[in-house]
Amino acid sequence: MSEKKNVSTRTHDVIIVGGGVIGLLSTLEFSRQGLSVLLIDKQTPGREASWAGGGIISSLYPWSCSDKMNALINWSHCAYPSLVEELFSKTGIDPELVNTGLLYIEESEASHGLSWCAQHNPMYESLSVNRVQQIEPNLVKPRGQSLLLPAIHSVRNPRLLSALTSYLSNLKNVTLLSEAAVFEVLVRNDVAVGVRTELGDFKAKTVVVTAGAWSKLILKQFKLTIPMVPVLGQMISIQAAAGFLKRTVLYKDRYVIPRKDGLILIGSTLENTGFEKRTSEAGLSSLRSVAEYLLPGLKHQPTFSHWAGLRPRLGNGPWIGGVPGCKNLYVNSGHFRNGLASAPASARLISDIVTNEVFDSFRVSILPEADYAPICLVDISEKA
Repeated sequence: MSEKKNVSTRTHDVIIVGGGVIGLLSTLEFSRQGLSVLLIDKQTPGREASWAGGGIISSLYPWSCSDKMNALINWSHCAYPSLVEELFSKTGIDPELVNTGLLYIEESEASHGLSWCAQHNPMYESLSVNRVQQIEPNLVKPRGQSLLLPAIHSVRNPRLLSALTSYLSNLKNVTLLSEAAVFEVLVRNDVAVGVRTELGDFKAKTVVVTAGAWSKLILKQFKLTIPMVPVLGQMISIQAAAGFLKRTVLYKDRYVIPRKDGLILIGSTLENTGFEKRTSEAGLSSLRSVAEYLLPGLKHQPTFSHWAGLRPRLGNGPWIGGVPGCKNLYVNSGHFRNGLASAPASARLISDIVTNEVFDSFRVSILPEADYAPICLVDISEKA
């Protein structure tokens, strides 16, 4: 990636604070409207929660999500194939979008899922124990009925982020600024006019905070009640042969995800550690136990890698909208475990809100569910 360190002191149309998948795709959406965009990240873009996740383009349990959160995810799922194709053709980096489906082998969860599927009509299959063993012979034998959502995809998120940063770095109206922590939002007469960073002040007509778990810290000057907390998620990977596992499998809030080259990802823990991002032997042991139970053939395979990220949890859904009491300041954050899954729709929505453009496929609702800000979610009437 070509990082642009010599940032012009001119006023940009939009400053994006935070370079995860939400920030990168928000930058792409604004750039497509012909706006000049400065994206600022405290380190290298694409190295926090978006990088640390598993890349499932779905809620882990759609029946536990609100209809509006599912709408964001469903629209994004439809948008990903063309996005990935464009990124691959422009950068030569393949984000490896793969149809892995979602297979639920815990009988009680499968039962909940089947009830939800009967009401919402996604593609689904109810599988017997024998059928699961036929399609996934290396998977542990389920104890009862399983549920398969066959249309769900996954993406290799580190490669997606690399492709996005590479693509954006070559756009004339986009500037990427790394290693520049934002200390505060610059405000004049209750209007956001830029940000203050360790590298100096930068001016903009609009500021959008997409800093994940760190968004609350960046907005602390506004003295809002923002119930956003970082949640640590540890993951591991184990190398297997290509085709060893073909489908993403969920079991008791843990998952295993196959990559095209046979790498198996296992995740994730949910831990309250504040902003301490670290791995632990307890986390490793827990994830290895899940891997070896679900896929006994991995028992003697060494752990390939072990990492952690901080997901931003904010109530029942993300904050996508304006900041009370400050014009031209917006937030696109708080997606928790659904950031990558809902990123394309979330980015389109914030660009629509900022520029007052409403696409035919979007119907914006303002939901005053909390006192810190309206939460804007989207109802989808058409595919991307």
